[in-house]
Amino acid sequence: MNITKILLSLTSAVLAATTAHAQIAAYGTVSVRRMTDIPYTQGTTTSTNGSFDPVGGGGGVYYDYKTYGPVRLGFDVRGSITNSTKGAYTNFNAAGGHISNGLAGVRGSFHTPFLPLKPYVEGMVGVARTNFGTGFNSGLATSGVSNTTGIQSTTHLEYDGFAGLDIAILPVVDFRLVELGYGAIQGTGHTYPVGTISTGLVFHLPFGLGK
Repeated sequence: MNITKILLSLTSAVLAATTAHAQIAAYGTVSVRRMTDIPYTQGTTTSTNGSFDPVGGGGGVYYDYKTYGPVRLGFDVRGSITNSTKGAYTNFNAAGGHISNGLAGVRGSFHTPFLPLKPYVEGMVGVARTNFGTGFNSGLATSGVSNTTGIQSTTHLEYDGFAGLDIAILPVVDFRLVELGYGAIQGTGHTYPVGTISTGLVFHLPFGLGK
């Protein structure tokens, strides 16, 4: 074996060792979100409440690049659009409520004795564009809150923590059994808690990498 073949063999071995721990995947989800503690509709009249529940979908891409024992570390970038014909009014459909976002953050997944199960956790931050289907009414506002998101969508900071479980169903496809998220959208002078529950499919790219 000449030096060229030796170098090629070593290069192939290094690349194989590197890609064995790397994994890139794209996913699509269906999500239900719940935005709460909307201050100027909270328990003040019979026609309003303090929350709404938009439904929609989203997707993202994650890249797992480093393994430490049973833990694989990476990062995730995602976005979603959710809508509800009923906003924070309870008795009729008004302008509806909407939340769209773009998030990025870190991800940790875990090896389990049952290999098809792939639990993970993530911490993410980004921006959200939202309204919740009510106009501002200073007479109903919580003290100190003078300008919050209303009929017109506005852009705010969002931060979330997620935990989920993927199950391998094909060599290149996982079923995202469930993902639960909890975080908040930071309005003007007020914080709006936001919860999320999602399910979907995960597609590993390039096919077979890191499987």
